Amino acid sequence: MAVSRCVCHNVRFTEGLELAARHGCRTVAELQRFVPLGTGCGLCIPYMQRALATGETDLPVLDEGETELWTRRSGIVAEGER
Repeated sequence: MAVSRCVCHNVRFTEGLELAARHGCRTVAELQRFVPLGTGCGLCIPYMQRALATGETDLPVLDEGETELWTRRSGIVAEGER
């Protein structure tokens, strides 16, 4: 099973990568200025960050450690860290 989009806003990671390239975004936080990806439940944030880093758009389900790693790299501050 592959993860390929933000379910809340139906934004495909391919679309996110296209927007990121067009606007020079390197993190999900930067990308959110142009698309609401990751602003619903937030579960797609680590996946989109990995897509930005690797160019992959059909991603395997991440384990907890991978999810934490990619979320930290996303530029998005967690609720408890504000």
